[in-house]
Amino acid sequence: MLIIFDTNVWISDLALASAAGSAVRFYLREQKARICLPEVVRLETEVNLRQSLTEHIGKIRSSHSQLLAVFGQLKEVVLPTQEDVESLISGVFSKVGVEIEEVPFTLDNARASLMRTVHKIVPSDKNQQFKDGVLWENCVKSLEKDSVSLVTNDTAFYQERKYDLGLAKQLRNEIHDTVHQFHIFPSLAQLLSQIKTEFQINSTAFFDAFMSQRGTELAALATERSFALEGQHNVNIDAFVTENPAVLFFNFKIEIPCSDASNEGRTDTRIIINGHGTYHTDARNFSDLAVREEKLVYRSKEGDEKKIRSVYAAIGGVVLGHRMVEYSVRYPLS
Repeated sequence: MLIIFDTNVWISDLALASAAGSAVRFYLREQKARICLPEVVRLETEVNLRQSLTEHIGKIRSSHSQLLAVFGQLKEVVLPTQEDVESLISGVFSKVGVEIEEVPFTLDNARASLMRTVHKIVPSDKNQQFKDGVLWENCVKSLEKDSVSLVTNDTAFYQERKYDLGLAKQLRNEIHDTVHQFHIFPSLAQLLSQIKTEFQINSTAFFDAFMSQRGTELAALATERSFALEGQHNVNIDAFVTENPAVLFFNFKIEIPCSDASNEGRTDTRIIINGHGTYHTDARNFSDLAVREEKLVYRSKEGDEKKIRSVYAAIGGVVLGHRMVEYSVRYPLS
């Protein structure tokens, strides 16, 4: 399966770094799909991205100067340099995390697109949209080897320029005899609804990994209070796509039943653990397992519920000056 994103998608969804874009990258990676990147899209995206970033930086710098004039004194704002911008642009596609198949711009593409413009054939029938014509030729060529999905909000590709009517009739006729399937989507959200598949972290594997780290401590916690770990445990996991399509973030809740090793008549005893961690989809392993709360709950002989709770707080390091912040995504899988 090949996915082609038009320039408008690369720009509006932050080079697929938005929440929806991150989810799309995750599912494409899971399905071993490839992103098809026509050269005309890459070049236009780089130009527009450079312009957009430069404008954002200029606006922030201008606003800071105006605030400085009003307040007289402010902390310096550190903004990306032009070298930083160029470095980001040069590597923006290599950081997607999904296999990319580049499609070069050829003379045949240019000639075919020019003829569309001359004869006013969609998608180049209105405003001499040369790039759109080349993009369509790339889609047709890619269809020769695999199924293709085009994601674009450019109405030139749609029947009567309406999304709900699907691909323009003339374009459908051009690929009528193609062996592979072609789909068009006006947004990442609609693409996501089609490629999203059920994905679950193996709760048994997680529990084994967790107990290899904390099992001895939990057994000691129970023993100290005259309980013993006994019975079938229960694990709930809520997973989230992150900005890295190969890594999931997840919250977990573990309940481990215990038996009363004393003669005090205590019942309904269990250790409840809440925490979070990361799951690496390629290696199928867990890391950064952290406990937020751990409690032992039971009912006394009189029927009263008792709780023995431990709360764990993550403490960050001391930062002098401006704190470095990092972009992160948490898109629920469920």
